Amino acid sequence: MQTINIGLDNPVTGKQNTVDQTIGVAIRYLKGISDIGVVKDRGEVTLVVTYFEPVGSLTVLCAELDQDCVAVLDHDTEQGTLIGPKAEAWGAFDPEQFKFI
Repeated sequence: MQTINIGLDNPVTGKQNTVDQTIGVAIRYLKGISDIGVVKDRGEVTLVVTYFEPVGSLTVLCAELDQDCVAVLDHDTEQGTLIGPKAEAWGAFDPEQFKFI
């Protein structure tokens, strides 16, 4: 099982993606979704989804939502990673920043 954090801020448009839009994209790319929630922390809104496995490329998911990257935590290994076209610009996965519902 994995949990993914998807930010709603859209750096391309300068606005936020809607929760419904982001959930729609998540449903296309994530298999076995067990929980979906929205967390607002310090003004930043994040969609948090727990699922069993990705169906497609998480980099493509990022591209559809204009995200630099997403944070993914694997519950079996307790390891996290940043995945996306600009993940390296964000540095290493920071468990202190990761959101749960």
